[in-house]
Amino acid sequence: TTPKNAERQQTAERAKEKSAASTTPKKADRQQTAERAKEKSAASTTPKKTERQQTTERAKEKATTTKGKQTTQTPAKKKADSAARVSYRIQVGAGKRKIETDDPQFKGLTIERVKEGTFFKYFYGTYTTYAAAQKGLRKVQAKLPGAYIVAYVGGKPTAVADARKQEKP
Repeated sequence: TTPKNAERQQTAERAKEKSAASTTPKKADRQQTAERAKEKSAASTTPKKTERQQTTERAKEKATTTKGKQTTQTPAKKKADSAARVSYRIQVGAGKRKIETDDPQFKGLTIERVKEGTFFKYFYGTYTTYAAAQKGLRKVQAKLPGAYIVAYVGGKPTAVADARKQEKP
């Protein structure tokens, strides 16, 4: 090899050594930081209730109440009854980003947030009849024109047309 090639190899080797020396402490720092984070998360062992659990508990605490045109029922009835129970809700929004229920975009309406999969859904009211839901929808659409009625049978989402067929006369 020529002297220039030998010199280039030595320079390249020195650069590699410098690079290795400078990245090793950084990697060690990252590992220590990750270990500290794991220790902190392991230290907080108090289990937090999920949003769904909190919503279920709140619903159980409420008695069947009527607020003007809005009716809210508790799931304290028998399981057989709740399996066939039809309910309607007014959906005012949905998205992957969590929004506070008192956010100004909801224009003063009392909104409930429910997480379904990776989405947050925002509802106004729960109704036992389609007619009552329509009245509530008119009120909501005055403030939020994109709102619409969704139906649930036994707590599971279903088409509004199918729910209306199952609704008790």
